[in-house]
Order: sequence, then structure tokens, then C-alpha cells
Amino acid sequence: MPNNRNAKTTACNVCGYREARTKYGTRAYGKGADLLVIENVPVVVCPSCGQSQLTAETLHELERIKLHRHGPAKPRSVAVASFIGMPISESQCLLLDERLRQHEENPEDVEPWEKVRNDILSEM
Repeated sequence: MPNNRNAKTTACNVCGYREARTKYGTRAYGKGADLLVIENVPVVVCPSCGQSQLTAETLHELERIKLHRHGPAKPRSVAVASFIGMPISESQCLLLDERLRQHEENPEDVEPWEKVRNDILSEM
């Protein structure tokens, strides 16, 4: 989700509201070894109609960065999570949160996070 850092106002191209804000967020393109993450992407967000949009200039710059990805991009390791996509009960959610907190505090003392998650979800 875009953040408010250095937000400036502009007119919304969808509804014309004069106080749409430019916010800055992160976009990801590709997957696996071809994943490219671009930070500080300006996004025009309208509080009136709820639309988010990229300007033509931003789209051109994103395409330029993707085309020349090896120049401006710096390799970093990235944590990747999968969306579970199924409803879980409140008690399962609390249990998952507690086990995750324990794992973050001391990863060696608890079962791997993926095993805990899979065990809890298999009980559904």
C-alpha cells in the first residue's frame, strides 16, 4: 500500500476531485528468479472515488526500469509469503499469531513456522 511520504495533491483523472494525492509505494513484477521489486513508485490516489492510478510518465519510467533491470536494480534477498486463501476460525488465528510470535522471538525453540501453519490448517 502506498505511504504518505511527501504526498502532494493533484486532480483525479477519473472523477476530477482536486485533492487526489500522490503517494509512494512498491510494485513487484515477475516471479521467482525474474522477480523485480521497484520501490518509491508514485501512485495518484483519490480519496473521493477511491481510484489509484499511475501517470503516463510513471508507466514509461517503470517500463524503462524493467527493460534495463540489471542497471538500476541492486540484488537483495526478499522474504516471500503465500496467501492462505481460506477462512480460519478466531481460535486458529490466535494460535497462529501466538506461534508466529514465539517463532520470531526464538526460532530454534519452536517448530518451523510452515509445519505449525500446516498442522493447524489440516485440523480444519
